[in-house]
Amino acid sequence: MRINKKYNVNELTDRLVKTRVSKPGEPVRFEAFVFNQVLSVLESAIDLRPEIPETDRRGILLEAVMAAGKDSLNPATLEKHLRRSEDTYLGRPKAQFMLASSLSIANTLPTSHHFLNSSQIKLIKTLPRRFSRATIQDRAASLVPGCPENLTQVVASVSSRSATAEFEEAKGNVDLLRALWNYSLTHNTRPIFFAFLDTRPLNPIVPGPLHTLHHPDGSLVEDVFWYERQRIETSWVFDARQQWPKIAKAGRGLRARLRAIPYGEDLENALVRYTRSLDEADSSTAFTRLWGVLEFLTGTVGRYDPLVSRAAFLSQEKDRTFVSLLLQHLRDVRNGLVHTDQSRSNVTTYLYQLKWVTEMVLRYHLRNGKRFSSLASAAEYLDTPTDRTVLVSRLRNFRLALGKRW
Repeated sequence: MRINKKYNVNELTDRLVKTRVSKPGEPVRFEAFVFNQVLSVLESAIDLRPEIPETDRRGILLEAVMAAGKDSLNPATLEKHLRRSEDTYLGRPKAQFMLASSLSIANTLPTSHHFLNSSQIKLIKTLPRRFSRATIQDRAASLVPGCPENLTQVVASVSSRSATAEFEEAKGNVDLLRALWNYSLTHNTRPIFFAFLDTRPLNPIVPGPLHTLHHPDGSLVEDVFWYERQRIETSWVFDARQQWPKIAKAGRGLRARLRAIPYGEDLENALVRYTRSLDEADSSTAFTRLWGVLEFLTGTVGRYDPLVSRAAFLSQEKDRTFVSLLLQHLRDVRNGLVHTDQSRSNVTTYLYQLKWVTEMVLRYHLRNGKRFSSLASAAEYLDTPTDRTVLVSRLRNFRLALGKRW
């Protein structure tokens, strides 16, 4: 656990002390509005151990603040209880959970098993009877719009210390598997320079509408469920029968490449974000989310000029000037969408263009990533000059430096 020095934690604890509404001897309570504001800031001010999932961090912060509130609440007592809460959380035994979900693949495929990171993922035609959703059926029906019934069902198992962490981990692994398949299906798609009348995701395989968490015996965990806000239309269901052997082989090949790359975990994260971006039927939302993936892959979050030059570096010399102009254009589109809510009539065309560029950078990492120790070093390589004369001059200077004894 580490306190980020950019934040004045003393100001935060003082604010809580001043808004405490409970009397000595009573359970600790603070004014609700201020308490929620402070707790939100603490989520950025406190760096908990990386093995603690993001979904469980707020609970640990809440527990530590309430425990420290029984003492004299200040940064020192808060830090003490944070460390204690961390240790308590990490000391819990992991339990086995099962995620029941679905994919927009027609349920005509044979049962298949996939082992990905911490999850065993099973694709089946129908959920086993023991995975009953009876207790949440009415609530789910009111929130989840009707969808095609012929979707492939998914059961993913994983061990975790909490239900929410398990859901995020299992769902992330399922989405990574989808990302490998979606990338293999669409990465050669060229930009299309006209506006679409049809509004549907660019991904052929999107998540099904309902996700539930179960114990190994099939019983629901706390009668909770998660759902997608986006309705799956019948026309979205992907019949993968003819392409499935090729899709599965491509997915295995990509997984093998990721395992050989020192920063493969970062690329897995990028692939999950990539596929979640292209799950969006709304092209403006998909564009904004995909731009963040391009920033991540080029190591240029919030820095436009390096993003343009690094991405353009990967194009052929005869195309580099045009690709730079295209990226400048896409940057203007992104800024219009984010800062002024300025929609574009051709945003689906621009999304295809951004997808093409993002996949160009993804291919670079997948093909060359094993040569670099980190995502940052691979991204920095894209700053290499493209002028041969400059390269020869620098190479000569580097050789001189290596042979020189200072």
